[in-house]
Amino acid sequence: MENKKQSKKCKSRGILNRNTVSHKLVLAVITFILPINILTLLLGQSIIGSSQRQMETEAFGSMQIMLDDMLSDLRRADSKLLYDVLDDTNFKAFETASFDAYGISEANAFNSVRDELDEIVSNSSYVDYVYFHAEVSNYLISAGYVPQIREELESIIQSFQENTDKGYGASWKVFEINGSPLLISYMHWKDSDFGLIMRLDYAVAHLNKNVAEDGRTYVLSNYDGEIYYTQSTSQIDFTNKNLSDYENSKTYNYYQTSDEEYDLSLIEIVPKAHLFARLSWAMILLEVLAVVLTVIAIPLMLLSVRKIVIHPMNRLTKAMDSIELGDISTRLEIMNEPEEFKKIDRSFNRMMDEVEELKIDVYEKELEKRHVRMEYLSQQVQPHFILNALNILYSYEPEEYELSQKMIMCISKYFRHIVYANDMFVTLKSEMDHIINYFEIQRARYPELFYSYVEYEDDLKEAMVPPLLIQTFAENSIKNSLKIGNRITIFVIGEHYTNKEGKPAIRIRLADTGSGISDEILEEIEEFRRTGKPQKHLGVGIQNSIERMKVIYRDQAYVQFSRDEHYPGTNIEIVVPLHFKEEEEDNETFDNR
Repeated sequence: MENKKQSKKCKSRGILNRNTVSHKLVLAVITFILPINILTLLLGQSIIGSSQRQMETEAFGSMQIMLDDMLSDLRRADSKLLYDVLDDTNFKAFETASFDAYGISEANAFNSVRDELDEIVSNSSYVDYVYFHAEVSNYLISAGYVPQIREELESIIQSFQENTDKGYGASWKVFEINGSPLLISYMHWKDSDFGLIMRLDYAVAHLNKNVAEDGRTYVLSNYDGEIYYTQSTSQIDFTNKNLSDYENSKTYNYYQTSDEEYDLSLIEIVPKAHLFARLSWAMILLEVLAVVLTVIAIPLMLLSVRKIVIHPMNRLTKAMDSIELGDISTRLEIMNEPEEFKKIDRSFNRMMDEVEELKIDVYEKELEKRHVRMEYLSQQVQPHFILNALNILYSYEPEEYELSQKMIMCISKYFRHIVYANDMFVTLKSEMDHIINYFEIQRARYPELFYSYVEYEDDLKEAMVPPLLIQTFAENSIKNSLKIGNRITIFVIGEHYTNKEGKPAIRIRLADTGSGISDEILEEIEEFRRTGKPQKHLGVGIQNSIERMKVIYRDQAYVQFSRDEHYPGTNIEIVVPLHFKEEEEDNETFDNR
């Protein structure tokens, strides 16, 4: 009886309430007669706004591609130079000034180093100069051309030495030499300093060479707002002006994208006249259409709205009223009505079907997540790894007590981290400490056969990542790359990153100097991503790690494998969203997104 009363109340409310969509649609059509100039203005503004948004989308997309291309070119050159210095005998001979020890002459070593530097310059679109300075032998070898740079290079290197932490990776800074702005990188290894130089005015000219005709102008800037440009390719006079003049200008459209690592921003400035020069005819056409629609269309719209819009909406409203009364079995009959409302009716029926199955779906999804996590953890305690570690411990002589004690401590730390792997997330610091400890155990098995570098940005140490995620790929680097008589280096680097959606993320890069991942394994990885089916030659650890990231993060994380044609080895890039412990909600941070 009470339900009937509520049903009558709902119906009367739908009929009498003037705030319903049906009443508003009729009122909107009746009051459709508006001044033509206002209608023209609104439609014109809509077109202008749409054009503006499209231009902004294209501008930011092309700018990001151009900036990524330039910075990728610099990173490739940096990596090539770093690995040459680390691995090339001729560089090492200059570092130690011991040419006889390496069985080479000083002249041959000089020519070989110079050839390597020349190759870096010739293979780069943006690098203008490369330098290598050996402190012991006091040699400064360079390639490329920047006017009068050698006279200033010694003081530049000294400035970097005094103001830069000598850690892994390149430091970048802008210097102005004889009126020419230069972006200079600096790296230090043992007793040598080396780096790259890019002329910013030449880089700007390269960016502008293909776009000068359509009015666009590209310039570079640092975070202090100083502009780097070349007047020969710029259609805009920057004399006595700064970036804020163009950013707030009514004459130009201003777009900017930045990269913190290189302290650079790429800026595009476009005269608005290029965008709006041909809109006058469109505005006249809109005025004519506005008059025609006002005189002819209103009567037809009044008749059509009732049949096409109001009737289907009333059916949908009644169905929603029934659900509000508790009848979740309510479904809409698909009738002969516009396709949009048919789609709404089908979506409504499908939504109600899904509501009934929601609890079962949530339960099955939780089971799937637990299964993947348990399957991953089950392969972590590896009998062979533990047996080898215990054999090493057993092989120590009594007088090697300190080594035995160190190995026992490493194994203890290893198992302690395995115990905490039951948690959904651990801190990046904990995971990186585990990797360092893991390398210590492996170094005891393979003394002097490999070196490792583990580093991460300090403000990321409390960031949360899945446990044992990095170890899987570190194990593969050792298992597939380490060979007796062949020394390798393994790098593990954690850093800030911005993902494809522009959100903050963590990028963990692993690189080794081994023989490199095979094409067959790369194909099996892609096949596993596509089908989810286990692959014959692909390790359990890699497959479980890919699947676990998919369950935890959905499509917000990825792992990518690659080889670089300039140097041997395998590169692995893991990107996961950046979050901290206080941001978690019962370990469901990403499942609810």
